[in-house]
Amino acid sequence: MSQLITVLWIMVILLLSLLPGNNFNAPNAFEIPYQDKIAHLLFYLIFVILHQITELLRLKEKLHLRSYLKIIIIAIVIGILCEIGQYHLTNSRNAELGDIIANATGMIIGISAFKLYLNKVKIF
Repeated sequence: MSQLITVLWIMVILLLSLLPGNNFNAPNAFEIPYQDKIAHLLFYLIFVILHQITELLRLKEKLHLRSYLKIIIIAIVIGILCEIGQYHLTNSRNAELGDIIANATGMIIGISAFKLYLNKVKIF
């Protein structure tokens, strides 16, 4: 079940990354500076937490470096594919280095926060 949720979240990331940018124009009253970077950060933060849960349930033991590398590589590949897709498949979206930085920041926060949580609750 956790694998399905993780895959569905990846599909949400891909879909929202490739939709035309004008679908997300909010009224000026709700304008938040760098809102798309915040969205990227949150998408990847949630993704790596979901993926860590999936790995924990699959392995039934504490995650090791190999699992973290797998999660990071998958997230980086998805992020780069989204940026390439935005560049080649849409007219209203652009590939941006800032998006990749926001993705990486979300990954770092997500992995760190989840590791802190696991250490606190001492599951393994």
